[in-house]
Amino acid sequence: MTLILNQVGWQWALQVSDRLVSRITAGTPTPFDTASNKTIVLLTRTGIVCLSYCGLSYINARPTDSWLVEQIRQEPIEHHPGGRPVTARIGPQPRFPSLQSALGRIQAGLTATLGSGRSRTQVGVIGAGWLMYRAKRPRPIAVAVVPGANGYVVQWSQRIYGRRFLSLPIPPGYLSQQEAGHLASRLAPCGLEEAEAEMASTIAQVAARSPGVGADCMSVAISPPRAGNSHVRVRYLPSAPSAGVLHGGPAPINVEVSYGPWFLGPDLYMAPTIMTAGGRTELQLGAFHVVIEGPAGGEPGDDDPGIMLFHSQHRPRRP
Repeated sequence: MTLILNQVGWQWALQVSDRLVSRITAGTPTPFDTASNKTIVLLTRTGIVCLSYCGLSYINARPTDSWLVEQIRQEPIEHHPGGRPVTARIGPQPRFPSLQSALGRIQAGLTATLGSGRSRTQVGVIGAGWLMYRAKRPRPIAVAVVPGANGYVVQWSQRIYGRRFLSLPIPPGYLSQQEAGHLASRLAPCGLEEAEAEMASTIAQVAARSPGVGADCMSVAISPPRAGNSHVRVRYLPSAPSAGVLHGGPAPINVEVSYGPWFLGPDLYMAPTIMTAGGRTELQLGAFHVVIEGPAGGEPGDDDPGIMLFHSQHRPRRP
């Protein structure tokens, strides 16, 4: 279970999702992993999208986001002896697909593994981003891989014109039609900061009434692809300070932490990270400059986050 909110238009593609994985007992969800990653930032030669999933959190005993990465890359994820994924690989990634092929691989993998998806073990994947062309300007898109009549299907959004945008809550059940309409109306006049805050606030409100949705969020904003000026901003938005353990020296360190999603591109592979709150990580994903921001952390008025530490996030085994 999860809630994914999307705002896609010509100014930006923005996706905000919760991070809670629940265990279902007698039909009632209870928290299992409050900081589970559900998000992949994927760059290909034909597009860039932020992909997040809802539904089944483990496929073949692996976290669903990791399973999706394996479908895209067509090879298993490398792990350290302790079980954490290898944090990053920089350099040409072999057999890297186009956006259409990557979505087709996810579609085929879900169909082969889960069949028609009409059982209670459903998975949905939603993407917000940009489709890129050789001779035309990029256009904003939303795309989904969802259960169909005879297996999973890829669904592309309608074209977006002028100042219009798409506002998509996925899955639709957590927000009533009236609530979804009110959210779209509130987003219409917003700048990026305000839109992100509105979406995170909406998820927190749903989390307060729905035990299957968490209040901690991951936000990914992707700017229009422009030569020399393309950006991806990632923000971890917790409802309260998040404590974690970092292994940055001879002994583990208990600190306030932040998180990052998967990054995949023709020249970069980076697993979900856990890092000191207040730190700022910058990296290059093709032509896109990526900034990963976390909550400020530290003492009030203290602008120095101290030593920045980060490594790949440990993922618990399926319950």
